[in-house]
Amino acid sequence: MKPIIPFEFEPCSSEFATDHLIYNLSDTGKHVSWPPAHVKIFVPPHDYYPLPEDLEAANPDYFRMYGAKGFVAGSYAEILVNGISDFASFNMGGIEVSFGRASPLAAYIFDYVHRAKYFGAWYEINSARIIGIDTHSVEAAFINACMHYHDRTGSLPQPWAMDDSFIWEEEPDDQGAVTSSLGPIVKDLDPLRFYYFGVAQKDDVSACIYFYRTLEYFSFLMNQAKLTKIRHDGTISEADFAKRILDIVFKDEKGPILQMINKISESEDASEAFKSKLIINNNIGSLGEAIYSFRNSIVHGKFSYGYNLQSGSVFDEGEHLSAWRAVLQKLAWKALAKYGSRLI
Repeated sequence: MKPIIPFEFEPCSSEFATDHLIYNLSDTGKHVSWPPAHVKIFVPPHDYYPLPEDLEAANPDYFRMYGAKGFVAGSYAEILVNGISDFASFNMGGIEVSFGRASPLAAYIFDYVHRAKYFGAWYEINSARIIGIDTHSVEAAFINACMHYHDRTGSLPQPWAMDDSFIWEEEPDDQGAVTSSLGPIVKDLDPLRFYYFGVAQKDDVSACIYFYRTLEYFSFLMNQAKLTKIRHDGTISEADFAKRILDIVFKDEKGPILQMINKISESEDASEAFKSKLIINNNIGSLGEAIYSFRNSIVHGKFSYGYNLQSGSVFDEGEHLSAWRAVLQKLAWKALAKYGSRLI
């Protein structure tokens, strides 16, 4: 069965103004309709093309942009994607999600930023077209469809932003070659890998997990004094020795992390977290507690007392997640510098 929204458009979506959309003028602007998806958006007066913030303001509770990745209008949503190998359509309980060429409506809404030189012509741009959805279920429907698509094709559709910021960035000044004389390298390969993978991640949540693993690796050293004391205590039996070691290593997960964060953190670390509204009180103790709670919120896949389950949105980049990433990366680097073994 053919999808409600066709996989391709003839004429091309770039001809939205003359061949696809319907315009009805009013005293305060115009209504722009796209019949296949039963979408009707009020567009206020504008110079060259409507801007996303103007469309959102003129259509409250009806129209919303997902950054420069897509939009939802009534019961229709569309997300720009790459990673498409074949066209496909899935009907999931009355919600249709099809992967095909970006629609004429998308071409109209993204006209403010689209430049064929940078993003390709509209007949080359793909999207996920979602019909029969409510605004609160768009991301869930998109992810479900992506999983089904991956299961059938082996390719995973991924949202991408038609963002023009790189067009206007100034070329950095040529600083020439950089040479530095540094101390011996850190030779602890596991935490080095954790830190490297953290820096390499595009996703903030994944990066935070890797940076926390770097901190967690070195937090074991906080138990060193206790372990040494037990090892040299001749009054402890072999059976009790093993039990005490396990109690220290496995039962107290939080204590060593907090102790290490207190040792490597400076007041400016807490101040930065406070300014980013990651902690309520501007002190190092609060920073450690907040880091441990944040770690639980992103590592565990369940709700629990003491922390809120968190996951990064596929569409929107949360500012607090990027702020946490910066804090954890800085502390992970400090842990490597302070506790890492050196190759001498």
